Amino acid sequence: MIEKGRVVEILKDGYVLVEVNRQEACGSCSARSACNPGAGGRTHRATAHSSLPVELGDLVEIEIADGAMARAVVWAYLVPAALMLAGIFATWFGLSGTALDAKKDIVACFGGIAGAGIGFLFMRLINNRIVKPGTRAHSKFVISVVRVVEPCA
Repeated sequence: MIEKGRVVEILKDGYVLVEVNRQEACGSCSARSACNPGAGGRTHRATAHSSLPVELGDLVEIEIADGAMARAVVWAYLVPAALMLAGIFATWFGLSGTALDAKKDIVACFGGIAGAGIGFLFMRLINNRIVKPGTRAHSKFVISVVRVVEPCA
């Protein structure tokens, strides 16, 4: 996916903060209403790696690998939800026929909370690998500046 945005801040280690107009970035996306619904603003900011010389105010083209957004949604939403359901079902069926069989509903809720907690901890570990430059996970999700469209005047 390629979008255009303005450099609003130069960060260290070759990274820049790019402000992307929400209309441009989301105009053709079928899930635009579900993405960041409470923001109310028309712009998004993204940290992008730039191997090109850029200045504050430059209009740049940024790119993220195809499918990276879909993978991020799967990891962020489906993994914790699946582990929550696994915790509920494991607790529910694990308590069948035991002394806690009469109270397995409430205990299964705690199993679900534990499963979701494990899912979020797992996501935290994955996120730590994604934000660390040089890792394979980082290379799959990094946003890069591919060209300067309009240099700052």
